[in-house]
Amino acid sequence: MPDKHNNKIQFAMLVMLCFITALYAARNVDFAPMNGTFQNYNPVRRLLDGQIPFKDFADYLGLGHLYLGAGLTGILGGSFRGSLIAFNMLSSLSFVLISSLLGTAVLGRKRDALNVTGICFVVMAGLLYCVRKIFPELLSPLLMRSINYFLATGNSARFVRALVIPIVMLIVISCEKIVRVSHHKGVLSSAGAGVIGGFAFTYGNDFGISCWVCMHIMTFVVAISRSRKLRTAVCCTFLEIFVSVMCILLSAWIFTAGHLQNWMSVIMQSGGYQAWYYNSGKSYYVYQADYAVLFTQGTLSIVYLLKIFARKGDTASIKRYGLPAFANIVSCCAANEYRLMSGNFLREPSMIILIMTIIFETLFIKNQVGRIKSEESSRKNQVGRIKSEESSRNSSAS
Repeated sequence: MPDKHNNKIQFAMLVMLCFITALYAARNVDFAPMNGTFQNYNPVRRLLDGQIPFKDFADYLGLGHLYLGAGLTGILGGSFRGSLIAFNMLSSLSFVLISSLLGTAVLGRKRDALNVTGICFVVMAGLLYCVRKIFPELLSPLLMRSINYFLATGNSARFVRALVIPIVMLIVISCEKIVRVSHHKGVLSSAGAGVIGGFAFTYGNDFGISCWVCMHIMTFVVAISRSRKLRTAVCCTFLEIFVSVMCILLSAWIFTAGHLQNWMSVIMQSGGYQAWYYNSGKSYYVYQADYAVLFTQGTLSIVYLLKIFARKGDTASIKRYGLPAFANIVSCCAANEYRLMSGNFLREPSMIILIMTIIFETLFIKNQVGRIKSEESSRKNQVGRIKSEESSRNSSAS
């Protein structure tokens, strides 16, 4: 109980840190005609005024961006300043949740994950400030943008769009206990993954769709790891896809008040609209994919999936390797989907997720090495104690 209480206090402090950061970032209004602060407020104010999404207006960043932003903006008064604070806070909260969940999965302890998350938050913020003021060329522009985009809303609320990753991870962790006690684990796991994937699809047209694709991959990997039968894995995956499609239609119908066709039109064509508006062109060919992200996160994700297969898809392996694999696969898919559809780059969330994964894995290896050394030291002390006792018995016998 004390550990759970301390974890809640630590998390509350991190949320407060996000709020303070949001207040600071909300001082600035860029008034940019595109990708600026009004890009977030315009759809939110329409929803708060009672207009119906995808009937009276469209939010091409997705339903998740719309409803989360509108909910927090409404709590903060529903004003333009409230929207600035809300979206800045959601961006920072996205980093906190992603990092905390990754750290808990890798290190196995929430307290350690929250400690590292808080330290990295403060260090990255301080580093960005110092680099801007003192050494403007010390860090790469990509790393500076990646840090800046979770400290403030940034370009097109990219970390708000990536917030679907920790939301799905939390849902999976919550549903794990239900699946564990079920007698039909394969069917229930596949159907549950379909429901979660369908919900994620409606969240947004980049990270949401990537979550949906990733659920197919994870369902197949877990099924074949447990059954060792290709036919069973394929059947489970088809079940998951069928349930997810039904859930997509139902979720979109609910959140758009029945205007499903308009929603599908925006979702499927927003990349083309963006390419036309910015005159960036589409990247139709495989060689135009974002290979910097694909090779780094793709390779890391394959290692995680092989670990799950080697351990036959047990619950512990899904928590330890499945959650980091999911976060990296989704961000990798989103970056390349965005690249191929709009012709631009979406690397910032991928960069942060990769950095935090490497940090936590490095700490895990360090802890393992320290544990091995501690065990060797205690073993040597035990051997020395036994030898000492034997020598004292021999001397007393003589």
